[in-house]
Amino acid sequence: MTPESHHLECAWLAKAESDLATARLLIIGEEPYFDTGCYHCQQAADKAIKAWLTAVEALQNQIPPKKSTPQCEVWISTEN
Repeated sequence: MTPESHHLECAWLAKAESDLATARLLIIGEEPYFDTGCYHCQQAADKAIKAWLTAVEALQNQIPPKKSTPQCEVWISTEN
């Protein structure tokens, strides 16, 4: 994994943690905002998945795969 991809992965995770903290504040506050809190939960999940995909892509570029399967390529491919 390159330092650049590791930095990008950490940045996505930091944004995910921030969204999750925001969601907690919105949901458990004195005046809860459930719809906006749920939105931030969804955003946190989306950014955590982007961090994971960044790590997977970096590892794939570093280590040649032993076996390629169409199912895996569908999930991790960035090409349309």
